[in-house]
This record gives sequence, structure tokens and C-alpha cells, in this order.
Amino acid sequence: MAAAPSPLEQQADPNNSSYIPLPDWYFLFLYELLKYEFAAAEYVVIGTVIIPGLGFGALLLAPFLDTGTERRPSKRPITTGLMLLGIIATVWLTYKSAAHVDWEERAKYSVEAVPDVEIDEEHPGYEVYANNCLSCHGDSLQGNPGMAPTLVGIPYNAEQIKDIAKNGIGEMPANQFSGTEEELNQLAEFIVSTNKQASGEGEGEGESEGSEEGSH
Repeated sequence: MAAAPSPLEQQADPNNSSYIPLPDWYFLFLYELLKYEFAAAEYVVIGTVIIPGLGFGALLLAPFLDTGTERRPSKRPITTGLMLLGIIATVWLTYKSAAHVDWEERAKYSVEAVPDVEIDEEHPGYEVYANNCLSCHGDSLQGNPGMAPTLVGIPYNAEQIKDIAKNGIGEMPANQFSGTEEELNQLAEFIVSTNKQASGEGEGEGESEGSEEGSH
């Protein structure tokens, strides 16, 4: 696990119905098994209980079924056969499952994809954002893959953000914003200020203001 640590994904969002959880690698073969007709739907008990139970049960019983004293695998056909069958089935199902995963898309769910910005919850626009945008774009403006894009690093100014909030863009429909014109201005200013902070512009402005005050 130290050589290949498990990727950490973002906190689960119950509002994102497009998210498909990916099990840990050592469970992939079981989840792949459930894709087959004889182990899914009304036969799900076969795929979740009976087949795995028979497989693990056979491995547990192998030493009792083959009580020979030989140590060569060729002299222990029952034990060797069951072990090889288990390994081949597990490796093949794991491979089939992993081959269907879009790893570039999964990387969008990584915690590393969350913008490294400090959200100013005291900003008057944050409450407006929480009431109108947070359920889709996340509490840190990180977005939800497959549902809504991040709002950090966007190439829009305040006027464009206000227009998008009212009229939509791309897959985002119009009339998603509900509030006053003042609240719309606060929302746009909040998003713009967060983007400035993310790009380092906000820090530069703060430092320059501090230096100017010191010179006075």
C-alpha cells in the first residue's frame, strides 16, 4: 500500500446522482461478477453470497480434501487446481473491471483536484452562494464531476458571472439564481474575489496595500 497508496476522493455528496463509487481494488472482482446476468438483478444472491461462498469454502476445504504428504504441486491436483482456479478467476475479473474505468475521469474526484483556496464565509456573497450554488458547485467552489464544474480558475469577470447566474451556460439551465440584484452583485464579487485569491492576485493586493500604509 505504501508503494501504491489508495487514491483519496472528495467527500461524498448526496446531491450528485451522477457519481458512481469505485470499490477498492481488492473488491473489484466481486463487483465485476455482479455485472453478469446470472449474478445480478433477481439472481443477485447468487453473485453476492452463493458463488463467493462456494469459492472461499472450496479454498478452506482444500487441505481437508487433499490430505497427501507430497509437496510438489503436480502431486496435489485438488489443492493446486482449486488455488489456480481461484487466482485466475480473481485476476481476470479484476482486470475486466479495471479496464472499464475511465481513470482520467476518476482523477477529477480526487481530493487533489479540490482548489486550494480559503473560503471567506464572512463575505456577504457567501450566504448568497450557499443558497443558490453550493448544492451543485460544492462548499469550496470545487464543483462536482459529472454534475457541475469548478468555479475556481474560471475566465469570467463579475458581469459575465451575473449573466451566467441568470441565463445559464452550457448544460446549466437559466433561472437558477433566485435573489435580488444586490445579492447577485454580492455573489459575483464573492466568486471573483475567491478566484483572485486562488491566482495569488488577492495576496499581492493585500501586500501592496500593507506596504503603502507602512510608507505613510
